[in-house]
Amino acid sequence: MLAILLTICLLIMGVNTQKLLVAFSSILLPSVFVFGNAARNTFESLIFLFIVHPFDVGDRILVDGVSLLVEVYPSCFASLSLPHIDTQLLH
Repeated sequence: MLAILLTICLLIMGVNTQKLLVAFSSILLPSVFVFGNAARNTFESLIFLFIVHPFDVGDRILVDGVSLLVEVYPSCFASLSLPHIDTQLLH
């Protein structure tokens, strides 16, 4: 939307917008190829880190003021052991 408004303003001022758009597109197109892969990798890494694999075996987490330890990490859910209750696992 901003690009359209800027183009209209430049047309009103009498600037040759065709040459200006060619110059900007020659800068924008290669930068998409250069930074596009890095942006995709960053997005995929964040999805993996925060959604697919939030915990690892041995991680200590704090839930409602209780310190828990991740002992088992099956494919779908993590089991948490409570340090003050003997051999009880939460699923």
